[in-house]
Amino acid sequence: MPLHKVPPRLWPKLRLREGICARLPAHFLAQLDDAAQPTPVHWRPLGARYRRNPRTGERERAQDVPVPVYLPRAADEGLWGGEGWIRGFRYARNDKIWKPQLFERKFYSEILDAELTITVTMRTLDLIDQAYGFDFYILKARPRSGPGCPRCPPLCPSRAPRAGCRPCPC
Repeated sequence: MPLHKVPPRLWPKLRLREGICARLPAHFLAQLDDAAQPTPVHWRPLGARYRRNPRTGERERAQDVPVPVYLPRAADEGLWGGEGWIRGFRYARNDKIWKPQLFERKFYSEILDAELTITVTMRTLDLIDQAYGFDFYILKARPRSGPGCPRCPPLCPSRAPRAGCRPCPC
């Protein structure tokens, strides 16, 4: 006799289909779906399950293994656009850490009606241009879990100091 009506591995999917999450708009549900793969930043996917070995001509299995990225505490204070520190080797027995190039830029947010100075990478600037503006990028960007407030993205409108506005609960 099973312990649960539905296996626990299916609980996250059912959470999106039943209860209060079912009433969310479709674009919110697409962001909450954990099965969606993030955009590869530091590697290029092969896109095929098999490939030909150039030397022997035999068919061999190809693997899309993402590069492990370390996100330091400074990544929570700025917008890095999925970039982070990469640890590897340049030569034998010579550790190397590649770090993204960071820039301080000023952005005007129409939603917050404020000018913000934020640390960004070049990829973030390109993503902001793709989204047609800073506000659209912030609304479209998927917040990642970190030491910040779990309910609010880093630039949540509830954090803006306005009269009659409830402050962020954190």
